[in-house]
Amino acid sequence: MVKHEEATFHCIASHLMCLPLCSIDGAYNVGFYHAKRAVELSPEDASFKEHLLFYHAIPDKLLSDEEAEKIAKSILEMEPDNQTAKEHLRLIRRD
Repeated sequence: MVKHEEATFHCIASHLMCLPLCSIDGAYNVGFYHAKRAVELSPEDASFKEHLLFYHAIPDKLLSDEEAEKIAKSILEMEPDNQTAKEHLRLIRRD
């Protein structure tokens, strides 16, 4: 990734850290970094933003309510029927 940085690589790294390697201390933090970097590199890709919302739903809640709401709204601007974004907005508004 250092020589050829791509959003897809960061997203893969994030998935690895939050799924099979989540039991390792700090894995969610590393995964969160990679998810944010994927969105930075490819902000027009709603799927990367959707994955970033995962970090709002975990008990550690690495993504704040404010940031999650902002991301969910940006997803809905691209994909008005996106169920993941709609569900996160419902959850945020219930809290």
